[in-house]
Amino acid sequence: MYRLLIPVFLLIGRMAAAQTPTPNVISQPQYYDKGHSALVKLDKCVAKYGTHTKGMGLGGYSITYDLNGDKATTRLQIPENGSFVVLMADGTGDPTAWFSLFKAEIKKGKRSAAYVQGKTGMVSAKQEAGNGIIPFEVKSLGKNLYEIIPSAKLGTGEYLFINKGTMSNYGGQGADAFAFGID
Repeated sequence: MYRLLIPVFLLIGRMAAAQTPTPNVISQPQYYDKGHSALVKLDKCVAKYGTHTKGMGLGGYSITYDLNGDKATTRLQIPENGSFVVLMADGTGDPTAWFSLFKAEIKKGKRSAAYVQGKTGMVSAKQEAGNGIIPFEVKSLGKNLYEIIPSAKLGTGEYLFINKGTMSNYGGQGADAFAFGID
């Protein structure tokens, strides 16, 4: 009896993966609206890479990705199990090496996501990951298609995915960003 059920469960799992819509562009995360089995494109823009210091560096520093404007035009209502889908190019592997997800802070009419934060002292220095980085899990949905699942529910605010692999396109001064907001 149990031997008959295992193939049925495998078939159901394959059918669920096959029903996930596939983005028509490579390396651009899109919100996956599971209720409507639809993808929602995020705002594609360029995030400028910047460094900010306090007190001539003695008060600390941050390395950020900055976007113009205080709100993304793409607004989402994400349920508890909300996720994103991305189609990767052949041979690039899963999106964990390429993408980072950030919650941005609004500063002076810009969205700013801290990639690295640090403190310097007279004798020592300490550097750590920025406080806006949101960890995520990745699930393979088939050939080069991946689901990105944030590790925690995303609350109200402004968010962005950064494609770290595109920094060379901007001479190390920026990267492709995919922004959205949650009201």
